[in-house]
Amino acid sequence: MTPASLDTASLDTASLDTPWRRLAALFFGPPRDPVITTTCEIDAEAMTAYCEEARRPGVVLRPLHFVAVAAVRTLKEDVPELNGYVRHGRVVPKREVALVVTAMLPGADDLIQLRLTEADLADAATAAERMRQAVHLHRARAQRGEAPPEYLLARMPWLVRGGVYRGLHALTHRLGLPLRRLDLAPESLGSLILSDLTRFSERLPTAHALVRDHHGALMPAGHAAGFLAMSAPRPVPTVVGDAVVPRLRFPLCGTFDHRVVDASHVGRFFAGIVRRLQDPASLDRPLTS
Repeated sequence: MTPASLDTASLDTASLDTPWRRLAALFFGPPRDPVITTTCEIDAEAMTAYCEEARRPGVVLRPLHFVAVAAVRTLKEDVPELNGYVRHGRVVPKREVALVVTAMLPGADDLIQLRLTEADLADAATAAERMRQAVHLHRARAQRGEAPPEYLLARMPWLVRGGVYRGLHALTHRLGLPLRRLDLAPESLGSLILSDLTRFSERLPTAHALVRDHHGALMPAGHAAGFLAMSAPRPVPTVVGDAVVPRLRFPLCGTFDHRVVDASHVGRFFAGIVRRLQDPASLDRPLTS
């Protein structure tokens, strides 16, 4: 018997069978492949203070921008092994450092995807502006009724959809043929995915719940070896010397492809992010050659 609280007859099928759910059924297989998951709780005092102090006309800096820059710089300088994917049983390096950011817009329930190419060359202000432009473009397309190109797959019948996807995946990832005109190359879905769950965590009443772990799934079709998820900094009781004081902290959760990296790489990756976030001013300047 169906529980009264779960009346399946009242469920709106259209609200469940969304274009993204159809694509997810293509992209993800059963959870059987080895991954490394870990959570690092990071002190955000310096970062949040800098966001307030560095306010200037036309630039709104948020923790997301600093985490993004810290992550891509760490990947490039400390853990370049993470910028690779498996092809023909071997790990192959990607040609550039690209970052994909998924974020929830105000008043929306779905995440949108923002891709930043050559992300390692950006500073925090540049990353903020490029994300702002990407959000503006997404909203303009939505107002015109335009769907993302990949949603063409979602409109196809299941058998056709699966065949087209498997064919494209075989060409681009198994045979290593970059279909750049179709935006299907190893770098198309980034070297790293960063999911900003700030608005999701802000919906939870602080007195009753605190999000500490949200490990996302790696997307095999994208061949990104790392997935990060962050939520909003919140006051957390912290031992400082002999006292317990409130400190702004946030959890940074990671999921990594164990075929590409192992625990030593993950450790270096998080250590590099933590170190860089304690000097936010350096992330607000371009990299020097």
